[in-house]
Amino acid sequence: MSAINYFIHRDPTFFPNPDKFEPERWLQGSESEDLKRYIVNFTKGSRGCLGITLAYAEIYKGIAGLARRFDFELHDTTMEDMKVVGERVFTITRRGQIQMYVTVSDLAKM
Repeated sequence: MSAINYFIHRDPTFFPNPDKFEPERWLQGSESEDLKRYIVNFTKGSRGCLGITLAYAEIYKGIAGLARRFDFELHDTTMEDMKVVGERVFTITRRGQIQMYVTVSDLAKM
């Protein structure tokens, strides 16, 4: 069985309001696990995209570039907020999922 990615990602059965930008749809607990089955932008299985590792490498390179160029300071986040207090599929902190709030303070001195 085969399907075109465009039609899967636009199907309101899998992605309610598919044309609306809703990043919080991925943070809705068990419902987001169901959504992950249908995110097939690189396809899956034996016909999966060979460029997925290159895409991930570019993402890591971009994050590393941000970390080198800017100074970040924790904002409204303590070590207690990062402590793992439970597990389901992902680890859970007292605030929910692991997350940090930061402010960009200055360009890093290179």
